[in-house]
Amino acid sequence: AKISLDVGCIRVARMYSKELFYLLKNYVDIFFINEEELHALTGLAPEEGCLALTQYCPLVTVLNGEYGCWVGSKEGVF
Repeated sequence: AKISLDVGCIRVARMYSKELFYLLKNYVDIFFINEEELHALTGLAPEEGCLALTQYCPLVTVLNGEYGCWVGSKEGVF
């Protein structure tokens, strides 16, 4: 089975960043996060943050509101 995780709350990204990185590295296959949560977690812009998180999780989707999303994997960010 594939395991996905959606942060769902900016406060979770701020308060539990260590735990989120542990989960991403060890259990999560697909990660969903919006641009505000991503910035709280990594301090990075959407495209750069998406690429950075692929070091922890095989597939990362950064939701970017009306601009769509960034999808990242080891092959790159699209």
